[in-house]
Amino acid sequence: MQEAREELKLDEGELLKYGPKHANLVKQHHFVKSLGIQGVEVPLPFGIESNAIVAFLRDTKPAIFETWNIISQQFDNYDGKDGTPFLELSTVKKLLAEIDQEIKDAFMGLNQKRNDLISPEMTEWMESIDREGNYLMVRSSGDEDQQNSANAGGNISKAYVLPLKECFLLAVGDVVCSYFSANSLANRINAGRNPFVQNLNLAVTAQELIGEPIGGTSHADHIPISLVLFTCEPLYVGGESFRVMRLSASYGHGEGVVGNKGIACDTALILISETHPGKLYVLYDNQDKPERLAPIDSKEGIVLEKLRNPRELRKRPVLTPELLARLYHWGIVGEKFFDSKPADMEIVIKNNTIFPVQERPINRKPLLPTFLDLKKAGLFLNSPIDAQITAEMLVPGNASVLNISSEGHVLEAQTLAEAEELFDIKKHQLVITHNIEPVNSHPVVNFSGLGIPCLIVMKENVVKDLLVQVSPERPLVVCMQTAMIYLWNSSSGNVDAAITEGFAVHPAKIQFSLLKGKKVEGQGLPPQVPEDIKALLLNIRAAKTEEAALNVIKELKQNSWVTNIKQRKIELQRVLEGSQFPLKGINNAYETLDSLDAQIQDAFKEIKGAWKNKRHDERLRPLFHAKVLEALLVGNAVPEGTLCRYSLIDLEPVYAAAMELVSYQKALSHAATLAKFVPLGRQALTEDIQQQWISFLKELEPCVFNKE
Repeated sequence: MQEAREELKLDEGELLKYGPKHANLVKQHHFVKSLGIQGVEVPLPFGIESNAIVAFLRDTKPAIFETWNIISQQFDNYDGKDGTPFLELSTVKKLLAEIDQEIKDAFMGLNQKRNDLISPEMTEWMESIDREGNYLMVRSSGDEDQQNSANAGGNISKAYVLPLKECFLLAVGDVVCSYFSANSLANRINAGRNPFVQNLNLAVTAQELIGEPIGGTSHADHIPISLVLFTCEPLYVGGESFRVMRLSASYGHGEGVVGNKGIACDTALILISETHPGKLYVLYDNQDKPERLAPIDSKEGIVLEKLRNPRELRKRPVLTPELLARLYHWGIVGEKFFDSKPADMEIVIKNNTIFPVQERPINRKPLLPTFLDLKKAGLFLNSPIDAQITAEMLVPGNASVLNISSEGHVLEAQTLAEAEELFDIKKHQLVITHNIEPVNSHPVVNFSGLGIPCLIVMKENVVKDLLVQVSPERPLVVCMQTAMIYLWNSSSGNVDAAITEGFAVHPAKIQFSLLKGKKVEGQGLPPQVPEDIKALLLNIRAAKTEEAALNVIKELKQNSWVTNIKQRKIELQRVLEGSQFPLKGINNAYETLDSLDAQIQDAFKEIKGAWKNKRHDERLRPLFHAKVLEALLVGNAVPEGTLCRYSLIDLEPVYAAAMELVSYQKALSHAATLAKFVPLGRQALTEDIQQQWISFLKELEPCVFNKE
């Protein structure tokens, strides 16, 4: 222990000369080393002090600081009356462009002019990396990664930089340019800070890059895993006595996870089990991952482009149970850097080693939960709801109902990154986008820190048609907890009378796969959810006491909608045991239903445990498990890309598909060889054509079986 204390005796002031990101990485490196944590390695960074870069620019390009002072004066005099955001003013954009060019000119050819920015130790370090044939990751380490402002994605990082002085210094110049970019400045201004009066922090840091060969590799073991880990999502727990760790992971470079690059990511929510505290309760959303970001050599140098993943990786979960357990442990340990407060980590995994490459505190506004109570709204003489839109919640804000009286207070954009560029904190109350967004992207992090609610509505025209009708008499009322948008007719009733304090539903996006299930294409349309099931689920969410909740949970568990899965499993098991031929498709259906049944039983145990373990005033804890149970019992249609996601809505279609294969096999005197093509007949326009297809397959069977 004494050795560990000696290892951790670091000069905080000295480290911060290289910026907060650099300081965090150095402390993590020594922390891991001192504790001897196996399988975790923090690449030790080398950096350039902010003061050194500022002094260099003052010496070579003093006009930068003169221009910066002019922008500062304009910001002080800015009143925003014309509605144009400050950073969108033509004069400001012109001045920022001048600074950008001056910085680029300063660093262009710097290696021939002076070398004092790079220490001898850093030179030796880069030479060792060059000998190994590896690359650098050059990162910003300026005004970011702090308790009051994350500035996620505002400043850039440069990947796959050759460890040569001239290449490194050009990358440093690009990073320094990003400190003066509109994105970086907007993030700081929106966070309530004035970047023009603060001391310039232009520090830059670098690490050895953990990646894959240029041009990519076909060897699955040589492809890195990149992930973002939130040690605990404050919006999911609201200060209550439980933890929800959230991870998003994919193959390839990390920009595929934090940027909206069209790279599919697996997501995992990890909790301590309510019934078995020594075990983890994991909800894992496994996605089809056809592509990753990988380094490609181009005319512009090494760039990140999409490459096809090896076939064996596409549908395999990125994170194994063993890796999830190790990451959970590291997340808890890594929090210690921020006084055990939630942390946002970026991690790379290669050759089974966990490489933490960035860590910042999670910034969230306090939750002030309210919801639109439709029961109260139903008490008005006339319905006040003139129109409504079902959205998908991306950022809950503070989980409150919004009452928006003007179209101008809603920022509509194609992507959240585009919205971030247009956002004005003094004007916009709500953001609506029209494209899927990674749950841990940089814009999500920034809007979450600002407490600005964000929704996704895929149909752009529906939103536009609704927004043009918004007025003080017909405001837009948005229930963030249910992700519902309403056009409210105030002449029928005051919306305040229909708003209730507290939580109605949990704000987490609950979506997960059956990792032990198989892909089965159901036959026929799924059934409608019975009204008594809807009522029971609603009563669980609304329960005020443990006794009331457990009584409803017991009633729900005994409902035929829930118990019927066991009967269907018994019937399929009998078919499998009584067949003289192997029935792969039927076995897949049985395994899927068995996995779903096991997940449902676990969910019932967890929600009962949550009610028994929760403290008196806790609501989010049982609501989280209620939402999990709801997803398993009445979950909606499978989102594109999600693998093996089922609920009890799929029970009868899966069973019908299995029995269709049973019927097909019974007509044959040998093991079916073409059974996998039977489901294609469901695409036929009529039932007669479907039967003709099945008859055609049966006629082909003897030829295929006998290899004729």
